[in-house]
Amino acid sequence: RMKKEPVIVDSSEDDASGKTCQLLPGGFAGTGPNGSFFETPEWVDKTKAPGLTSQEGAVAPPGWWINFATGQFLFFSPNLVWLSIALVDYFIFPYDFQAAKSFQDLDWVLYRFAVNFAITFGY
Repeated sequence: RMKKEPVIVDSSEDDASGKTCQLLPGGFAGTGPNGSFFETPEWVDKTKAPGLTSQEGAVAPPGWWINFATGQFLFFSPNLVWLSIALVDYFIFPYDFQAAKSFQDLDWVLYRFAVNFAITFGY
């Protein structure tokens, strides 16, 4: 039996034309090194077949806890997007805690369902 060698396909991000407009700093909110969501992370070796890059340096580099203790990890994580959505939801569509104290009128449940449905499926 012959083993089939994996084919490495060049992607558009490897284009060396130099014509890029970087709106976000590399890694911000989970983006790639050039500020795009549609590129591989910086630690991925694109010369290797998919799944063969060691993740050792990205998983627990020395001093990994400093970013967690300072909160810096949030700005370079996709969780920043979700935090932003949750804060917009909380301040634009506040919870009606007075209505939620009683089970007599459940209109607030329908309102929260509609807001959460719109945010979830609008994303």
